[in-house]
Amino acid sequence: MWKQKTAAVVISAGMAAACLAFPCAAEEQELTVMPISGQVTEELAEPIAVNSLTREEGSLLPVRKIAEHFGYTVGWQEEGNIVTLTKGAQYITFAAGQDAYTFSKTAPQSLGAAPVIEADVTYVPVVFYTDFLGLNCHALENGEYSVVQPSRAEVTEMLEDGRIMVKDEHRGDVIVAVTEQTILTANGQVVSADLLEQGQTLRIEYGAAMTASLPPQGTAIQIEILNLPEEISEEAEAGVAFEGVISELPGEGKVMITPDGQDDPEQAICLMVSEETKITKGNDKRIYFIDDLTVGTKISGTHSQAMTMSIPPQTLALEIHIESQEEAVQEEQGVAFEGIISEVDESGKVLVLPEGAKDATEGICLIVSENTQITKGNDKRIYTLDDLTVGTKISGVHSNVMTRSLPPQTAAMEIKIEE
Repeated sequence: MWKQKTAAVVISAGMAAACLAFPCAAEEQELTVMPISGQVTEELAEPIAVNSLTREEGSLLPVRKIAEHFGYTVGWQEEGNIVTLTKGAQYITFAAGQDAYTFSKTAPQSLGAAPVIEADVTYVPVVFYTDFLGLNCHALENGEYSVVQPSRAEVTEMLEDGRIMVKDEHRGDVIVAVTEQTILTANGQVVSADLLEQGQTLRIEYGAAMTASLPPQGTAIQIEILNLPEEISEEAEAGVAFEGVISELPGEGKVMITPDGQDDPEQAICLMVSEETKITKGNDKRIYFIDDLTVGTKISGTHSQAMTMSIPPQTLALEIHIESQEEAVQEEQGVAFEGIISEVDESGKVLVLPEGAKDATEGICLIVSENTQITKGNDKRIYTLDDLTVGTKISGVHSNVMTRSLPPQTAAMEIKIEE
């Protein structure tokens, strides 16, 4: 996958037409909903749709069509197949076949894939547009991408109803609603809206409509916080383990999963797969994509802690592991474990350490669900998570599927409380 500092998030095209979730500024004022294009200056270009080129490393997008649309002058030097992009003081250069991209006078950077020329069109990876040009790239259907230029703005006021007032470089003052569907990122991580505060510098992608009031009001589709301290965003995004069966592939980068054997839609999760999502299968070293996911396949992995409040909730997939046939056989048998409970989380996570362990990285984080069978000796009563206490010795069987985090997380199948 691409080395990417900013998240190229896959967003439903339907989000762009989200309803405006905010009250009128004044009861007597009639608010007319109008396209943003009616208020954008010449400096802010309209979104553009382009077809991608798929390679083993990921998706690549056409350079000239996108760069010229967003105001860059594109140059071409036939000797060496060198491309240059200029816009004001910006100067970017790279050569076909070389994974080395230079921004101004900085040292060349690797983006995980070299530029490709096909049918006289030069393509570069999605991360080039997000990191070098500051654009948002949204995967749609049939290999198509929507490329959007977000606005740069400063948060000037946190409003009591949860909205924010910003000073937009193109629109001036704007009241922005941050909804359940808004994707917030910082330092390449998905973060919570609780981290928004006055004085922050943002890149904002608005929805398809904005009111004609003063100040105008709109809904944020995607927000990137540009000046959030790195340690805060890293702490905010540790990832949450999941496993389930793919129940639907609705397109637009979405994967619906449900717990194994459950048809209750309220138990489902909608995973949003982006260029940053790492997809693996067994011990296979090749790179997998969303097209390799099929309905009925069992998957596991980690997703962002940030989830929408909708039903089903939507969240960004960080890692997806496709279960192989060999793993399916091993999964039925499970993996034996034993150790001492070091920590119990109300969410159902139990940290178990082997005797003599020095720190948590040597242990296993068991995910206890309603399917976990918990017993104690010959006692016939039903035991639950509440019966598991720190310092208690337990043994049992956990799933063969484990996350690659430290400590690894896995689903507990059976737990025996030692007497």
